Amino acid sequence: MGLTPKQEKFCQVYLETGNATEAYRQAYKPTGKPSTQNRAAKALLDNSKIAARLSELQSETKQRHDVTVDSLIRELEEARLVGKERGQASSMVQATLGKAKLLGIENSEDDENATPQAVKVTVEVKDARRDAKRDPATA
Repeated sequence: MGLTPKQEKFCQVYLETGNATEAYRQAYKPTGKPSTQNRAAKALLDNSKIAARLSELQSETKQRHDVTVDSLIRELEEARLVGKERGQASSMVQATLGKAKLLGIENSEDDENATPQAVKVTVEVKDARRDAKRDPATA
């Protein structure tokens, strides 16, 4: 692929951390201002050779771990259902938000270029004890 050792390290660290600026810092050991480091990291991500290498590494990781968006969505849905069974609203919400993030419909506050999207989340939690008191037939 023709990457320099520093570019390869940038790719490896970026894959590990998901943070381009941190990957740039670890690979290049810069001394400049953070804003300069951010721009340099962005330029590396825009480099076609680096983008191709990142894609290759991500594909290898997915194949090695047999991870797909569908498999992650299934796992999160299972977690949501367990939370629902146990009346754990926070678990349900976390699973729902995880699914939204994987599907690209949840915006990160850190992404200043994100396009706002409306997401409607409905969480229903029933208190079996309270319902039993109201309906003696279910007690």
